[in-house]
Amino acid sequence: MTTRPPPRGIEKLLVAAASDPELAARLRDDPAATVAACTTLNPTEREVLAAVPPESLRQMVAAVTEGAQDRRSFLQQSGAMLGAFAAGGGGGGGFGGARADVPGSDVRLEEVKVRGPLSREIVRRLLHRNVNQVRYCYERERQRHPALAGKVTVGFSIKTDGTVAESAVKTSTVGNKELEGCIAAALRRWQFPKATAPVTVDCTYVMRPPRR
Repeated sequence: MTTRPPPRGIEKLLVAAASDPELAARLRDDPAATVAACTTLNPTEREVLAAVPPESLRQMVAAVTEGAQDRRSFLQQSGAMLGAFAAGGGGGGGFGGARADVPGSDVRLEEVKVRGPLSREIVRRLLHRNVNQVRYCYERERQRHPALAGKVTVGFSIKTDGTVAESAVKTSTVGNKELEGCIAAALRRWQFPKATAPVTVDCTYVMRPPRR
């Protein structure tokens, strides 16, 4: 499988965020406004980034600023994932209309169990809204393991203020600790509605490579 870096302007922005805490903070707090004001991006590159869900862009910034990957690996993975998002989240298209190197994968929320005052439907809606963060984790690891597939069940608890107190993988068939840890870490950053008492949740994600 071949990978490529993102367009030059986007590469410069991501690399700059790795060494500029202020820029990284702006990208995390208000990605849309920061991208719109960035002078290193051309119109096509802005269009590419506009197709990326804000939470997924924040995830990319967190990955590079936390030093989870070396620069070359990070840029290769970002290029493939940005291409998939630019194609509408499903793959098939790439930057400027070119074919994406990595077609969009199938990542979906399968099962949700909720114990506590929040309704299952509300929790499921929030989990579904953030599924692109799980897709990011999966696509990142699929660069190294193209056939990676399986189910991951994560258990987490929600405090009364809506923040996640803790999260951990309960069962997994993917056999990839990096992917499992990435999903559990992403969940800890999500915000849920306030509740009258703590809530515990088990959710299962199914991941598989694209069908060719």
